[in-house]
Amino acid sequence: MKAMIKTLGWVLCCAGLMACDYTVPLVETPEVALDGAWVGLWGRAREKGEPERLLVLPLNPREYLVVFPAGSPDAMYARACRAKAEGLELIQLNWVGTAKGAVPEDHRTYQYALCAREGDTLSVRLINSQTVPREVATREAWLRALAEKKDHPELFRETMRFQRESDGKP
Repeated sequence: MKAMIKTLGWVLCCAGLMACDYTVPLVETPEVALDGAWVGLWGRAREKGEPERLLVLPLNPREYLVVFPAGSPDAMYARACRAKAEGLELIQLNWVGTAKGAVPEDHRTYQYALCAREGDTLSVRLINSQTVPREVATREAWLRALAEKKDHPELFRETMRFQRESDGKP
């Protein structure tokens, strides 16, 4: 039974990775410098109190490596960069694989998030693919869809709030 539950968790993790929201990048070549304030290990408690961690590391001067949930055998990995669209500064996430070596089987690997840091709290709000449709086929179509829905009350999914656990400095 335990093995079946573990397998189910693995399948759900892979399904989550493979079912990312969009096929088009907002940014092909990252141009905006990193915000070092977001780098580090962040944690939050889930509904039943289990810890969940988000690890943000600098990959190069303009990209992050994001691991979620960090420390989990089902962790997912993304390249992330800052991008501007419709007056919003978003984080573009391109999910590339899992800790178990699974890689996406299609091109639906992108998600976009609005991130804000206040003190030791990092808030992350993913764009809601029910509001900005997943079916957009080009960057221009995605930007048009975002412009049309920019003021929609459900533009973003529920806010995830993480507390700083480590800033990565020795």
